[in-house]
Amino acid sequence: MNRKDLDELLEFNLLTKKKIFDRKGHKITKRHLILSKIYKEPGKPMGYYSEVSGISKPNFSKVIDALLKEDFIEIKKDPKDRRKSILFVSEKGKGFFMQHEKYVYEVFSESMNRLSKEDQKIFCDSIKTAMEIVKKL
Repeated sequence: MNRKDLDELLEFNLLTKKKIFDRKGHKITKRHLILSKIYKEPGKPMGYYSEVSGISKPNFSKVIDALLKEDFIEIKKDPKDRRKSILFVSEKGKGFFMQHEKYVYEVFSESMNRLSKEDQKIFCDSIKTAMEIVKKL
């Protein structure tokens, strides 16, 4: 990857965050995205969520501590391996997630609706392709 490509990748990341996720004075944080992952795939070990989110285990532990303080998640011991902790979204976390998911959908839809249907399709197809490639890294 050359310097220009790297600069474009960084600019894409910043621009996407600004144009899609940081709108209406409310930010969608990593903590919220991790809660979403735990909600959609409950009962996995902390290491799994750390790996799929691309956050180191020490930094991931800080995020989990914050979610615990908010009573958004519950930690249980894995019945198959008592050394592992598995994560679940609490009832309070589920309520927050439902509201938050609706908000994320509205913000994303509002952003995307400024594009033509053709551009929306190209964008979504490009994201799918990019995700397939990034998963190979």
